[in-house]
Amino acid sequence: MTYLWINPVSERMISVEALERMLEKHDLTRVVCRESWGEIVLRKYRELLEHADGTFADARCPEAVSLVRSLQPEIQIADIEPILIHCARELAERPDLADGEKIITTPCRILADTGNKLELKDTHFVPWNRLLAALGEPMEPAPDASPIPPGFFKDLPFPVVSKSGRPAIESYVTGNEWKDARLIELLYCVQGCHRGDGVR
Repeated sequence: MTYLWINPVSERMISVEALERMLEKHDLTRVVCRESWGEIVLRKYRELLEHADGTFADARCPEAVSLVRSLQPEIQIADIEPILIHCARELAERPDLADGEKIITTPCRILADTGNKLELKDTHFVPWNRLLAALGEPMEPAPDASPIPPGFFKDLPFPVVSKSGRPAIESYVTGNEWKDARLIELLYCVQGCHRGDGVR
């Protein structure tokens, strides 16, 4: 048995009909998480900001995290794994899925590499485009949106600043404005990560 978890960005890149055909053709069983990891991760950020001092950057995008660390070590990186990793950990540990391999699709190569380094049992992270190529399936047009959409933290009762793309992040974190924020939402790939090739 091979179980497939599709991240929300990839799901927007394939029609319902095409997805159903692909699952049946390649004998894949789609799975979803039982826990509401988006809500849990958001709660973790709220608790972190309530009990810690200083400015934090969110840790959803490994490439953006690396950039901030290299440019502004005073900005703390939240020690909170992306929703995708939380989902993968649940699926890897679920007894009802213990009889097969788990494939976790990612919107970019870097997230796939990050996930695979965890070596979760019977679990493999694969960029969406590479999965389709391996299956011989066509790639549908990418949505005109970031793989990590802005606004995830908008309801937190703290000053949150969103910065999209490498130039904007670099400019912001090398200045002094970042000190006025409690959380910096990092959107490294404004476009271009959807196909799984990495960052632009």
